[in-house]
Amino acid sequence: MLLAGVLFIAGGVAIMVSLLLPNEGSGGPPSTTPPPPSTTTTALELPGAEQIRAGDLNAARAQITAYLEQHPLDEQAHFLLAHTYEREGDFAAALAAYRTLLEVQSNNFEAHYRIGLLQERQEQLEEAAASYTESLALNSDFTPARLARAEVLVQLGQAEEAAELYFEVIDRRPMGVHLDEVRVELARLLLELGQTDNAVIQLERALSENPQNETAAELLEQAEAAAATTTTDAEAAPSVGATTTSVGTGATIGSATTTAEEG
Repeated sequence: MLLAGVLFIAGGVAIMVSLLLPNEGSGGPPSTTPPPPSTTTTALELPGAEQIRAGDLNAARAQITAYLEQHPLDEQAHFLLAHTYEREGDFAAALAAYRTLLEVQSNNFEAHYRIGLLQERQEQLEEAAASYTESLALNSDFTPARLARAEVLVQLGQAEEAAELYFEVIDRRPMGVHLDEVRVELARLLLELGQTDNAVIQLERALSENPQNETAAELLEQAEAAAATTTTDAEAAPSVGATTTSVGTGATIGSATTTAEEG
């Protein structure tokens, strides 16, 4: 999974959770999005924070639940409660906690993203894709949701839509994201879609950004070999009645070809 290899630092709530749950391992690339609206609490002031750092999640939940009875609108506390369930692998309880958070703060794009991750873990791919879409509808700059949606669409067999999302990430150039890794995933899709030349462009740029990317180097070698074979076959093919298959592949993803050459 692409997100698993990249550090995720999202908005203020997620930063708070990462401090309290250093081993949670949510995955995802960094984002340049602003933090969600501030609340009356801070990371270290939240009830249950000390218990979480000590690894006592049951005690932490008791503290957070009691606090929420008095402060039901504190979205950071709801977020933290959901993360304690995630850490223990109780996905149903975590989903319920995130949905409660959305009742409190309907525009919380990170909550939709976390719901999508949980749905993906349970192999509810269509539901996960919809949750990532909701996250992006609330914050179109939220790179983790864009990459996560692309990966789910690949699993659903929607390669063209996934490629569009990868192109969008490259065009936006969000800070902290390893674009060479994004280009590798995009190149895989382009090869699948028959756009070998565009795949080569992306892989060459991936290596210019990170010469140590061994996967890009290996895939580039394969792509160049495939391109050479295609060229040889085209030259050997009779001209009468020949189709224009190679011409059509460049337009398969709308503006994607132009982006590949310019981005």
